[in-house]
Amino acid sequence: MINPHVSTPCEYINAWSVVPIADMIMAPSVILLHNVPIDEVQGYMISEMQVRWNHQSKVYETTALAVQGDIGAPVNGVLLRKIPVDKYRHLAVRLFLLLYKGNDSFTPFDVSSFGAFKYEAGDGPTDKNLKRVACIYRVYKHISDSPRKAVAEAFGIAPSTATIWINDARARYMRDEE
Repeated sequence: MINPHVSTPCEYINAWSVVPIADMIMAPSVILLHNVPIDEVQGYMISEMQVRWNHQSKVYETTALAVQGDIGAPVNGVLLRKIPVDKYRHLAVRLFLLLYKGNDSFTPFDVSSFGAFKYEAGDGPTDKNLKRVACIYRVYKHISDSPRKAVAEAFGIAPSTATIWINDARARYMRDEE
């Protein structure tokens, strides 16, 4: 079940309305975030935020933002500067990640299903581990400010080691990216 705070204007989710994030993990090219309380500002919510995939830069961008306050509460520049737009863009993408099952069939994808690879980390930067690093990095660069931290946590390795593994994964599996 997709989270009720996200939707897409696409009539159907299919191969034409999604973009590949990593391997079989996809997300709609346009995502709408609805009625989400703004943690940083009491009494206000994002009534709607539009997040759109930029095909040239291959990143999600916030293209529209509507903020609503309690009855009579003003929306002004001071308020708008307090909203961490990137945080909510990441949330929109995270809530609408999809796992492609074939034949235009998708199911929701939860990043916690990556699991922990601490046991495998003892084997070092094997081919299998570096493919996992590439997948985790590709997903987390769209849903977090720190994909390196996600790699380190998944494998239980130091951030400096995660950086080395990410660089190795880039060299082998992400040459055409960034």
